[in-house]
Amino acid sequence: MKQILNFLFGKRKDGKCRSWDHDYGALEKVEYFANTGKYIGDKPVKQKYFYYNETCKKCGDIRMSDILPSLS
Repeated sequence: MKQILNFLFGKRKDGKCRSWDHDYGALEKVEYFANTGKYIGDKPVKQKYFYYNETCKKCGDIRMSDILPSLS
């Protein structure tokens, strides 16, 4: 019984949080430009993309959302 309770509520040996015990902070939006593989003349066409990062306050784990094209 002690092993089960330690697994559920104890810390991992490497200091990371359990998958259900993360305390994520606010969303941080990251924007960047990427090539589309198309060209106008000899210049590549770039498109703006973005994704969201969340960082765990306890262990520093980063969760990233899907990469989406920016509409603006």
